[in-house]
Amino acid sequence: MLDNKCLKTFHTKELSDIMNNLDPKVHGKVMMLTDQKISKGVTMAVGEHCVRCYEYIIDYFEDDDSTDELEMFSRLRFEEEWDTIPEAFKQRILAVDKIVLQRYADWFDYNVFNSYIKCIKQRQELEAAKTPDTSQKHILKGVQ
Repeated sequence: MLDNKCLKTFHTKELSDIMNNLDPKVHGKVMMLTDQKISKGVTMAVGEHCVRCYEYIIDYFEDDDSTDELEMFSRLRFEEEWDTIPEAFKQRILAVDKIVLQRYADWFDYNVFNSYIKCIKQRQELEAAKTPDTSQKHILKGVQ
């Protein structure tokens, strides 16, 4: 939201997420606003608030709410910081990713959405490769 020549957001976001929203190559809905400068703030770790906001993406898809793009950018940033995210938050993120892939993966076809879907598919595959299924665990126990 622009007000008195300032960019204000309703959710705490990284500068990179805000800048992605202002890049017309990435975000199809952006028009030239002004030559405003955005100053860099303190880097935030992925925490409860970020994960809770990301969990709302399911509602955003259902309601055709354009806020979904903000959460897609957030999720792409989560991937960059994946190794620093606490395990409990990772599990919540992965649960949302799984629902998104099951229900919405073929709903849209634009750059941000396609990058987001590719990212969460890759993460699901990486996590699945780390954890053999339970039938494999029984086989492995018998081998030892």
